Amino acid sequence: MDQLNRQEEAPLESWKEIAGYLQKDITTVRRWERREGLPVHRHAHQDRSSVYAYSSEIDAWRAGRKVVPEPAPRPLWKIPAFALTMLLCLVMVGNGVRPVEAQGAKVAAKRLVCSGECADTEASLSADGRSVLLTDWNTGDLAIWKSGRQHRLMARTGSYDDKGDSGAYGEKPLFSPDMRQIAYFWLPEKNKAQLRVMANATSGESRILVDNPEYEDVMPSAWSPDGKSILVNVSKRSDRTWQFAWVSVSDGAVKPVASLEWRDQGAPSLSPDGRYIAYAASAVNPKAANSKDSGDVHIYLMASDGSGVTELVKTAGINTNPIWTPDGKHVLFVSDRSGSHGLWSIAVQDGRSVGPATLIRSDTGEIFGIGVRGGAYYYVQKTPGVEYVSFAGMSPAGMKSTEPARESLVGMQPKWSPDGKSISFMRRHQGSTDTFDLVIQSVETGDEKIYAANVPAQSRPEWFYDGHSVRVRVAETVSRIDVQTGDIKPLSKADGSLSPTDPTVYHLKAGADGRLTQIVAVDLNTAQERVVWTLTRANADFRRGSGALARDGKTVAFILRDQNEIHLASVHTDGTGYRETPVPGVVNNGRIAWTADGRGLLFVQYQNDKSRFLRVPAEGGQPEFTGLEVAGNVQSWDVSPNGTLAYTTNKTLWELWALDNIAAALK
Repeated sequence: MDQLNRQEEAPLESWKEIAGYLQKDITTVRRWERREGLPVHRHAHQDRSSVYAYSSEIDAWRAGRKVVPEPAPRPLWKIPAFALTMLLCLVMVGNGVRPVEAQGAKVAAKRLVCSGECADTEASLSADGRSVLLTDWNTGDLAIWKSGRQHRLMARTGSYDDKGDSGAYGEKPLFSPDMRQIAYFWLPEKNKAQLRVMANATSGESRILVDNPEYEDVMPSAWSPDGKSILVNVSKRSDRTWQFAWVSVSDGAVKPVASLEWRDQGAPSLSPDGRYIAYAASAVNPKAANSKDSGDVHIYLMASDGSGVTELVKTAGINTNPIWTPDGKHVLFVSDRSGSHGLWSIAVQDGRSVGPATLIRSDTGEIFGIGVRGGAYYYVQKTPGVEYVSFAGMSPAGMKSTEPARESLVGMQPKWSPDGKSISFMRRHQGSTDTFDLVIQSVETGDEKIYAANVPAQSRPEWFYDGHSVRVRVAETVSRIDVQTGDIKPLSKADGSLSPTDPTVYHLKAGADGRLTQIVAVDLNTAQERVVWTLTRANADFRRGSGALARDGKTVAFILRDQNEIHLASVHTDGTGYRETPVPGVVNNGRIAWTADGRGLLFVQYQNDKSRFLRVPAEGGQPEFTGLEVAGNVQSWDVSPNGTLAYTTNKTLWELWALDNIAAALK
């Protein structure tokens, strides 16, 4: 793809956005980049290098990657986007139990424990099931949230930033059997991995147990019953093979248990008496790292010293996430052996299976169990959202009005036509999960026309100034679609932001050091270029895909980054009147837009699962709240000529559930 087309493509500008696009958790995405070559770029000139990626490159990488089951502790879902905010969550168990029939007419009561921040697939439960230990992805710190209050376990030593690559963060924390200590993986900097323990207390001191440059990961999986050792899952940096090992809590001595070669499929589970290890692994060892030859995943059992390996579950399909019951007589696991995902159990005695596996619950979907406590099986489940285009009344000045809202549409990436009489948006192509149709709807009649299929998710349709055509990416080509005839023509000089008044496009160019420092105008008829503005100070650059033209076409604005500071920069299209306005916090999804009257710039900030629209005067000044706040994460939006706001939200729900009385279903 040429550079012009690349600049037109809106990048994914943070780990959260990249993870959201892939529908994976941040941890999985970061590991894919390290181990499987996921194409992630960095702005190396910044003190805390920020990351970005292109959906087209990710799609190409994904197409060339073999489809293999994900390791159980690196689940198929986590946050989207969006932001898990805590590493430890103390949740009081509530009521509202509804019985559900299990295999053999036994009853397991399904109960919602909590949703949102506490639903983390790498969580650890306390012995009584009231405390959930997880990661605060805002800072990387460990924290406790008890009865709605957050208690930090570390003295703000985390420096994780979802836009950065060098920030320190903790992961996979585990309570000790007596609840007095916490073991966790710690990444103090890139290419460094540590196993640490700390006291289970606010601002508790941590102690390094393992700091070996040969290890890429040292993930704690279980404490020994006496609390003297920690079972870890280790990835070796040299060949990326995995092995189980015991680590002494007293002196950090590492005692290897068994090598899984490249067959690892997630965290092992230690039996309550500490004698056996249950784990999931690929049925066939791959010929190389990250290139598995078999999609089948089986459940295995070995003694805690690595001896006596046996297959517990060998049925074809994906069998993952083994968890021991408290009495040590059963191993619960998730399997698609029946054609859909369900929770299964197999009886175990003296390190071997006793009888066939039995179905506990058939309607679970893709879940990830995190433990059995107090007779209940706890698991995390993701409910994917549907994209909706919603509408809100806004005055020409960009403040919330009482104008009645239009009915919502199923779709995303809304864009108003220059006259405001039509709105274009993208809707998922029937039967597809990752391609879209371009749809244009008449505001007056509601009639719709579908123009193109095979539009990638990160394409951003934009109208040409005459209102007769729309620019959109079709497959890998930036194209111009005639809205009257449906004709599609490829474009080579139409990257960037289109002028609403003439055939000019404004895009960014990089200097010799790779920073995007030039705003360039291109005449689409003659292909003639002219430089509108050039940044001259070091460490500053404009953000890709953030350009916005005022409705009169006389002013263009971009988001500017100066190390860790964010500014809204605007300049007249004749190169005069350059201005920067600092913005505290983060501009969500890198989107800005002019108010209908051209006297202000709008942007969104996302926090606590709410999106707030703010306004900055064009002449500069402090951001002010517009009065509009909507639930969920606003991903794309646009302002009509009369000020009406169209915006997209996609609410992905993460929930922590419990199946009570699980023992009754096992009998």
